[in-house]
Amino acid sequence: MKKSNVETGLENALNIAESPSIGSHMEILPPSTDITEVTPVDAKNDQVEDDYQMAREQLRELAHNGQAVITRMNQLAEIAESPRMFEVLAKMIDSVAKVNQDLLNLSDQKATIDNKHGRSGTIEGDAEGEVNIYFRGTTSDLLATMKNAAAEKKDKK
Repeated sequence: MKKSNVETGLENALNIAESPSIGSHMEILPPSTDITEVTPVDAKNDQVEDDYQMAREQLRELAHNGQAVITRMNQLAEIAESPRMFEVLAKMIDSVAKVNQDLLNLSDQKATIDNKHGRSGTIEGDAEGEVNIYFRGTTSDLLATMKNAAAEKKDKK
């Protein structure tokens, strides 16, 4: 097959000896039947936890370093008495405040993820501290369950 001027020009410009044409050096492979390994849910949870810890540590370090910079910039602004220095100081304070807000938002997002996946900070079976407890059934079923729980509690005493 004869090469076009464009192909020849590209080969010369890119210093390519010869470009393969379809069918000459290329082999068409059949579709792959390999099974892709699926990451277990626990491993994904570990990844989320690792990512959360890394992001949290970085945000905490940024907030801490930002506070040190603010202290130093405040001293410099007082000495220089320059409006520009005070403007930069105000922007730095705003940036550190945003980092602190991001740190709080990160904690909220982590809590949301934990609740979504059924992980809570309380011991399993312990209703103390739980916020999203629900009962599926009729009101009479709920009343009967509550009466039984109260009776069991009295029996234990």
